[in-house]
Parts: sequence; C-alpha cells; structure tokens
Amino acid sequence: MSPRHGSQEAARQEAAREAEQEDKRMSDEEQRGTAPMSHTPEPWKVVPGINHYGAAITAGDTIIAEVYAPSGYAIPRVREMDEQNANAAHIVACVNGCAGLNPAAYRECVEVLQNLCGAVSHMEGFSHHGAVVVALKGARRALARATGGQPE
Repeated sequence: MSPRHGSQEAARQEAAREAEQEDKRMSDEEQRGTAPMSHTPEPWKVVPGINHYGAAITAGDTIIAEVYAPSGYAIPRVREMDEQNANAAHIVACVNGCAGLNPAAYRECVEVLQNLCGAVSHMEGFSHHGAVVVALKGARRALARATGGQPE
C-alpha cells in the first residue's frame, strides 16, 4: 500500500467515525427531544372534509395532516364532519398565529404581562399617566384574549 493510499484510507476512516458520532449525537438528541426540528412553513390552510373524507391541513401543494373525529370506520355524521373541520381550523389558526414566535415562551409571556399589569395598575387613577392607562387596558384585553377570560 502506497503512503498516499494509506492517508486516503485514514481520512475515509476518520470521516466515517465523525459521521457515526454525529448520527449518535443526533439520535441521542431525538430521544431526549432536544434535536432542532422544523415544521412546514406557514401559512397553513384547511381543506374542509366532505363525505367520509376528513379535513386536510395543507401548505401549498403539501398535505400536512388529515383530521378525523373518532368514529371508527363508519361514514362520519354531519356533526362529526363539522367537528373535524373545526378541529382542523383550530390547528391552522394556532400554527399561523404563532408564525415567527416561539410557542414555548407563550405561557411565560402571559405570566410576565399579568405581573406587569399588577405592578402598574395603581397608576390608573392618575390622569398624568394616560399612556400607561391606555397600555394597561390594551394589555388586559390581550391577556383576556390569550387566556380565554374577560378583560379586568
């Protein structure tokens, strides 16, 4: 074996070892749920279900998911089809609504906004804090929408 052939073989073996280590690292991350993942880019859309076909969630020409109400293999009743379409619409609204945001930070943002509202609520009674009052009312409306409650 020539020296050149030996160095090429060593390089191939090193590359194979590195690829194996990277595969193991990725596999470990996937098992722990820490692997970086990406989803199909927004916007997503709903193609309503008809007859016995469930609603489809699509992005461009790609079907991302099909939504079925649990009804076994029987043709779904109208209520079930409406429920499937509503579930698909809810999923799409959530995905499109979070476009560009980190959904994992949502609860923390709500909590921080609630704390901020509590911290500045004492300023509501003072006319010279008009901008704070307007911002506080807007924050309370946003919190009510985000949490399904009523504005305070």
